[in-house]
Amino acid sequence: MKLLGILALALFFSSQAQAQENWLAENGLKGPVRTVFETQVMSTSPTNTSQAKPFWYFSFHRNGNLNFQVLFSGRDVRYITTNKYDLADKFTGTINTKEEYAIFTTFFRGFFFSFPYRTKTIVRGSSSVTLDENSRYKEVIHYDAAGKVAIRHVYKYQPTAKTVESFDNEGVLQSVTTTYFDAKGKILEETYSKVDGSYNQRFITDYDEQGHRTSETDFYEPENTKVIWRFNTQGKPSEQLNYGKDNNLIAKTEASYEYDSHGNWRKCQWRTEAMDQGKQIIAYTTYYREITYY
Repeated sequence: MKLLGILALALFFSSQAQAQENWLAENGLKGPVRTVFETQVMSTSPTNTSQAKPFWYFSFHRNGNLNFQVLFSGRDVRYITTNKYDLADKFTGTINTKEEYAIFTTFFRGFFFSFPYRTKTIVRGSSSVTLDENSRYKEVIHYDAAGKVAIRHVYKYQPTAKTVESFDNEGVLQSVTTTYFDAKGKILEETYSKVDGSYNQRFITDYDEQGHRTSETDFYEPENTKVIWRFNTQGKPSEQLNYGKDNNLIAKTEASYEYDSHGNWRKCQWRTEAMDQGKQIIAYTTYYREITYY
């Protein structure tokens, strides 16, 4: 259905960002998390669980650094990214592989545990990271399967701003991303622009008096569309509003959560209302997490 194609998967924008040190802290996971296995159900029923498919799998070191992550497409593995660290546990890069994969499920002490395991590995690419004297990204280079440079990102810092210049495999500047911060380091605005002017994005974030993020407005050009995100008191997305070129609301999505004893969500359900060929459609995207702890 067309509606399912516009569902708010950007909920997981943080989990799909470039790997970095202490991924747990950066993404709000609490406690000594060892693994996270997410499954996804897309349906017109809020209670349908028969179509659950693997979505993400994460494995962490005891210090909170990401060990590896697996992204699924349907029931197949799209890719696996393994992080690399030096002897001081500083993040140095990644190895991206395509996996022949299977899901193993076992019953132990009254609980079902599921996790993927590799049966065959095909290298698809890798990346290397150079840090500056303040342990911030200085340069990130992505390589293709043949080991040749595919994309190079150069990071530049000002007191309240960060700029990332992205170059193609011939060293030609393709895009510039600039992030603006307040005095406490909170993101106020981020812009992304292609050098040829064909595409631009602008994200503006608002906070309450206590410094909690309350909303984010995303603008897209040349489509002249926008998306408004609202966040709950725990910092999780709670609502998404999609507006078309004429500033009319075309879809509204609301999220609800269930949490475990550590304060990490174990179920997240998005309910979307939209118009599809003149008819109002309601659809649900539900994510389930199996989290293990050290």
